[in-house]
Amino acid sequence: MIIFIITITYCSCSDKNKRNSERTSAAPRFNDNGNTIDSLKSAYSFETVEYENWEDDDTIDSSLTVCFINSKKVLHADFDARLTEFKAIAASLRKSVAEPNLYNSYYIIFVKRDTTNGIVSESHTAGMDKSVKEL
Repeated sequence: MIIFIITITYCSCSDKNKRNSERTSAAPRFNDNGNTIDSLKSAYSFETVEYENWEDDDTIDSSLTVCFINSKKVLHADFDARLTEFKAIAASLRKSVAEPNLYNSYYIIFVKRDTTNGIVSESHTAGMDKSVKEL
């Protein structure tokens, strides 16, 4: 019985890690060696950053999705202030990526991730897509 439980637990963890690696993509190249991301991490106190939609077949005319995981900073409640904040984040990302011409927009998402009894749950707490035209 113990071997069965260990096997089920191992398979569950392997599947979870596989799903996370399929969803999360490699970071794009940055022309500042990641200093902008480090500054954003300091400003928003997030645990980690993840990138989505960074696939070879959709790098042109696409959006760079950047997820800040478990940020401790509360975003502005005022919509106009929040809009300005997301625009500033997107503009700083655009300046720092090595090939900004690959993106038509920057989608910034704040994600709350919890693990309870080995089960990972995620909730999208805030997010905004800023087109290059708006920057």
